[in-house]
Amino acid sequence: MSGIIGDNTGRGTGLIKATSVDVSRTLLNTATTSSSANVTIDGHFANTDYKKFIIEIDHMDPASNAVYVRTVFRGGDPVADLTASNYWHVLHGVYRTSGHGATSSGGNNAAYADLTQGFEANAANAGYGTVIIHNAQSTSIHKVVESYWPAWGDSDEWTHRYSAATYETAASTPMLGIKFYLSSGNFEDGVVFRTYGQR
Repeated sequence: MSGIIGDNTGRGTGLIKATSVDVSRTLLNTATTSSSANVTIDGHFANTDYKKFIIEIDHMDPASNAVYVRTVFRGGDPVADLTASNYWHVLHGVYRTSGHGATSSGGNNAAYADLTQGFEANAANAGYGTVIIHNAQSTSIHKVVESYWPAWGDSDEWTHRYSAATYETAASTPMLGIKFYLSSGNFEDGVVFRTYGQR
């Protein structure tokens, strides 16, 4: 006897049909900059239907050279930036010019978390980012943000950056929003932030 068996109840022969897992993503929000000083995304992270949240950033183009992309979490009632000096972050990047190399940096007990090292203001070589938020609604463990940024660096070099950040003392505070901004200046027009919930 052979065939596909829809349950796993000890049949002696045949193929066992695997249980499907829904890992679909749902678009929750789209925000587009217009010479914006910051991008704030609220109102989605309280949804417990999702295991994680993913923010994709298209055409990352700052108005100034050598700027860092920074973030703060948002929470409380009313919802506001969480800016106590308890953010920890680590960055690592690899770069390629005429040769290649790597660079690392980090920080702790800061009022924000750096997600990148320097970006070049160059619309023709605008960068892209993927930000993943873990444990947004947990009240027992820290929220964690990891990110990946293929981009044109601040010294006319192609780079790929990785980062991870957490807010050390916010374990008991659900994360209700996130804000992105630059170490100086504004985002140029047309930087798109798309927020997804992933089951």
